[in-house]
This record gives sequence, C-alpha cells and structure tokens, in this order.
Amino acid sequence: MDLQNVFYTMGIVFMAAMFVLMIALIVLLLYIKNKVTDLQRNIQEKIEIVSTVKQASGRAVEVAVEKLREFIETKNKDHKSKNKEKR
Repeated sequence: MDLQNVFYTMGIVFMAAMFVLMIALIVLLLYIKNKVTDLQRNIQEKIEIVSTVKQASGRAVEVAVEKLREFIETKNKDHKSKNKEKR
C-alpha cells in the first residue's frame, strides 16, 4: 500500500465515522426534544391542576370569611341587645 491509498482509506473511514456520529447526534437531539416536550406537558398539567385548586380554595376561603362575618355580626347584635337589657 502506498501513501496515497493510506490517506484515501483514512479519509473514507473518517467520513464514515463522522456520518455515523452525525446520525447519532440527530437521533439524540430528537430524543432530548421529545423528553423536553413531555416535561413541558407534565408541568403545564400540574400548573393547570394548581390553578384549579387555587380557584376552588379561593372560593372556599371567601365562603368561610362570609360565614365568619355573619357570625361576628350576629354576636355583636346579641351582645348589644344584652347590654341594652341590662341598663
């Protein structure tokens, strides 16, 4: 084998290796893209669940505050009426 054939052979092997490496990188990028998309979808679902819970709990807090105000108002009215009766 002369020097020219050695360089041709090395070039062919190098090009084949780089071709395989490029295909592997493309497959790896597609795999990573799918994983990131799945992660984004899962996070989006969790955010939607949290916002739903927030809305429901917010409404529950509003109802509790309204009930507490009503309770305090009735207690104040009862207390005022008892004070008037004592005088």
